[in-house]
Amino acid sequence: AEYDPEWNETFSLIVSDSSEEVVVSLYDWDRVGRDEYIGSVHIPLVSLRGATAKEVKLTVFDEKLRPVHGHNKQPTLLTLFLSPRELPEKRAVVEEESL
Repeated sequence: AEYDPEWNETFSLIVSDSSEEVVVSLYDWDRVGRDEYIGSVHIPLVSLRGATAKEVKLTVFDEKLRPVHGHNKQPTLLTLFLSPRELPEKRAVVEEESL
């Protein structure tokens, strides 16, 4: 399959254990039928410890762990702008209580 999607989405995650990883799964939305799974990227949060805001490009892999290729036959990259930051202790407690 060939892809050239742009999501331009913004989201925030509150992470309580930075030794975990975040998995981002990508789908091609279809007006009719089921959305098609493109692939996923795994972001090890330990690699972000102590980091300031940065842009990272990650290769998208399919379910068989093969790189997904776009229309230009190049590996599909997911570009993320990551801005890790510590939450104030008080806010972290409020978030836990609201779960």
